[in-house]
Amino acid sequence: METVARPRGFALRGVVVASIVVVAVLIACVVVWAFDPTVYGFYPRCPLRAITGIYCPGCGGMRAISRLLHGDLAAAFDYNALLIAVIPLAASLSFSALISLARGRAVAEPNLRGFRGWALLSVFVFFWVLRNLPWRPFDYLAP
Repeated sequence: METVARPRGFALRGVVVASIVVVAVLIACVVVWAFDPTVYGFYPRCPLRAITGIYCPGCGGMRAISRLLHGDLAAAFDYNALLIAVIPLAASLSFSALISLARGRAVAEPNLRGFRGWALLSVFVFFWVLRNLPWRPFDYLAP
């Protein structure tokens, strides 16, 4: 097994990058918590919704995060159920990547080839289609 020589300061750069990412996420969370997207109009609108009138898989995501930050899990789930379901997985992958960066290691790329990639794509497309159907119970998926 070969060892890869890393330049000096590689671990320090990883810590700096990880710190910047954490601070940026925290600032974004504070802004979304302090300025409710349902009240303040300075947040960007979904271009797909504006042009076509249909909801994308991410529509309602910012409002869902706002409600989640305020401790209202039910309202967050109402705005974007898929996002709320994916947050624990995304958080664990992000935390693992930040730890790797802080230790000066390469961040492992997620393996989305084959079945995993198609399954993930299918879930997003399935959610996208179902949330745009006008009949019960699918209309509950719309934000």
